[in-house]
Amino acid sequence: MTTNKINDEDLFRDLHNNARLKEAVQSLLHIVKNAEGDVILADTAEEKIAEELRRIGVVAMETWAEDRVEEISSTCENEPSIRRAGKKNSTGIAR
Repeated sequence: MTTNKINDEDLFRDLHNNARLKEAVQSLLHIVKNAEGDVILADTAEEKIAEELRRIGVVAMETWAEDRVEEISSTCENEPSIRRAGKKNSTGIAR
């Protein structure tokens, strides 16, 4: 897997523009810092972190899919040869 490093400003801007992902990352950091003081055992920490990482993955995939739908929709709207689905005018084949 290739790691594309971005600067802090870009990371903050991207998280600011994606509230759901920002919330998930904040929740992960909350667990890592043990902000509530309830994580004493490594097993508990591992469980909570794994659960939060799964949630981040779901949010990331949903965001990716929403962005692709928007991207494809705008491409299709700008393409004159593509028609939106609609009611067909044909009454069928005459027999």
